Amino acid sequence: GYIRNVIQQFSNESATWEYDYNDKGQLIKMNRSEGYEIWELKYDENGDAVDSKVFYEDASEGEEEVDTIIYSSLENKSNLVFHEMMYGIDIDEMEDFGWMGLLGRPSKHLPVTRTNEYCIFDYKWEVDEDGYPIKLKYIEDGTNYSEYTFTWLNVSR
Repeated sequence: GYIRNVIQQFSNESATWEYDYNDKGQLIKMNRSEGYEIWELKYDENGDAVDSKVFYEDASEGEEEVDTIIYSSLENKSNLVFHEMMYGIDIDEMEDFGWMGLLGRPSKHLPVTRTNEYCIFDYKWEVDEDGYPIKLKYIEDGTNYSEYTFTWLNVSR
């Protein structure tokens, strides 16, 4: 199953995170009480999240930020999901639940570009002979980057 809500207790306050999923088990909405943010994901017919929007409840009417995501033909065989890096969702401490697969199924393919009004993000993937990612270079606005190298256990895939 997937997480429906989480109450996060801090020293002197708490935050509530609520999640909704589509009939394919993909995250479509996240409501975060701290910061009053509502995130929505829209998927295409291939099962890829192509549109990520955030609405701020305490902001003026209609204020939102939109990220648009373009995918490669590389299948996401390893079920990688980085909510903030791939979708632009500021998920903070809840990212660990995503890594554990408790926040729904990831997009079916690996992204190549994510854009919003502030920035362009590029993803350069290297895959092994079986199509599993072994390296990701994540580039922000063509200059700042992070590299990730993945090693997979030799288990039946």
